[in-house]
Amino acid sequence: MIDNEYVRKSVQRDLSDYYPQGEEINAQVSSRQQRGKLFFFVFLSATIIAIIALLVLLITIINQSFGLVAEQVVIPESKLVNDFNKSRLTRATNVLMSSEDDQLLAEAIGDDPDGAGLFGYAVYSRNQDRLKALSVDGVAPTEENVLGGEYRGTRPLLLYSADEIIIQKPEVGAFLSYYLQNLDLVSEVGYFAADASALSDQQAAIAAALGVDRLEKVDPSAFDGEIKIAGSSTIYPITVAMAERFKEEGFRGEIVVQNSGTGGGFAEFCAGQTDVDVVEASRPAATFEFEACRAANLTLSEFLIGS
Repeated sequence: MIDNEYVRKSVQRDLSDYYPQGEEINAQVSSRQQRGKLFFFVFLSATIIAIIALLVLLITIINQSFGLVAEQVVIPESKLVNDFNKSRLTRATNVLMSSEDDQLLAEAIGDDPDGAGLFGYAVYSRNQDRLKALSVDGVAPTEENVLGGEYRGTRPLLLYSADEIIIQKPEVGAFLSYYLQNLDLVSEVGYFAADASALSDQQAAIAAALGVDRLEKVDPSAFDGEIKIAGSSTIYPITVAMAERFKEEGFRGEIVVQNSGTGGGFAEFCAGQTDVDVVEASRPAATFEFEACRAANLTLSEFLIGS
């Protein structure tokens, strides 16, 4: 029979064989406590870093939510239809030439007995010995029919600038005023100048932008600086002639006129990254072009010079 003393001694012997005793167990406990503290600090540090990362992410999301504004640009149906029809026309297999150079088109049509095309009346006037102007619904493109709105093949001839540019660069406002005061040149080039009522309203708009009651006759010799103009090939010859006259009458700066097409002129102007001051346009500015200019902090002003 096994007595209690024997059991007690056996248990003590087994404990001493498999489990540390005395200083040894104290050292082991101390080591485990140190490792535990190390793991605790690692876990705490990782938690703090994760919390900081989440806070940064949250702040970024909030800033983006309140700092960015979603804008909807509405493109008129008429533009979509016109662009679609233009694409079909210019990509047609029987279209041999598509160019912003109206004179080049006129020469090509004159050389082709079956040729037809679209360009400004002034180009036709310069080449009417080899071209024939077409009537639309039986209405001929005469000055009376164009100004009366009966000829449906017309389009407006427009200049665009921005109030901010007119205020910042007086020479631009002076040139625009001079342009409107000398629209006889539009007729000389071969187009149909805007009527007196339209001119009066537009000169009033420039005066308002400059903060004056009315515009006096412009003296080009009182101005200098650089004016950069880009846009429609249709208006290009008018503006070149107007710029030459403006310089002949004393303007002491430079006027650069680029033939880049209406769309190209607006794209460059509304980008806000170039020094274009005036856009020549053979159509009204589209909604998305107004929006692009507004995004560049430019308020478009429109000036009709003819048809």
